[in-house]
Amino acid sequence: FSATRDGMIKKTSATEYRSVLKNGKIAMSLRAGDELQWVKLTSGNDELIFATTDGKSVRFHEREVRPTGRDTMGVKGLTLRKGAQAAGMEIVKADAFVLVVSENGFGKLTPVEQYPSHHRGGQGVYTLDVTPKTGKLVGIGMVEDPSEELMVVSTKGQVIRTDLSEVRVTSRQTQGVIIMRLSDGDTVGQIAGVGTREDVEEEA
Repeated sequence: FSATRDGMIKKTSATEYRSVLKNGKIAMSLRAGDELQWVKLTSGNDELIFATTDGKSVRFHEREVRPTGRDTMGVKGLTLRKGAQAAGMEIVKADAFVLVVSENGFGKLTPVEQYPSHHRGGQGVYTLDVTPKTGKLVGIGMVEDPSEELMVVSTKGQVIRTDLSEVRVTSRQTQGVIIMRLSDGDTVGQIAGVGTREDVEEEA
């Protein structure tokens, strides 16, 4: 299941990627200026949640997307408001929390049941109250275990790890709390889950 910055999505059988040449294979046809950003391996019976930089999100079932070949453009996953782009896509997990992080270092957790299922292609519902204070939404994650740790990387190379148990659980249309303090001119670039503290210590 593939998704682009301009909100296009596509589902293709994994068997079409069984043999990949040294120079690769086309995974998706793109419109001029668009970028393929997220790829998830789904079961065929999953729901997905797709977020935007202006704080909206759409939850829909993958059955709404007809499988197509690799060299196709796909269909509209969500409707973007003026100036917005897609900011992330995740497979929905039952009883999990939706994590969102903004470019100015704000983050929060919201129970996934607060996100109603809709049809693909709409604007969806609010998932973050985006303001000049928070900056744009830049990342979304699905958290099944609140004892996991989160790694946040800034565009200037600053990295922090934080316990998600310290991130506030709150409703969808809120700003959350500061999880990363940034220097002037710096913004959040990427987020990634790194497992529980015990997992990380064992790997070390």
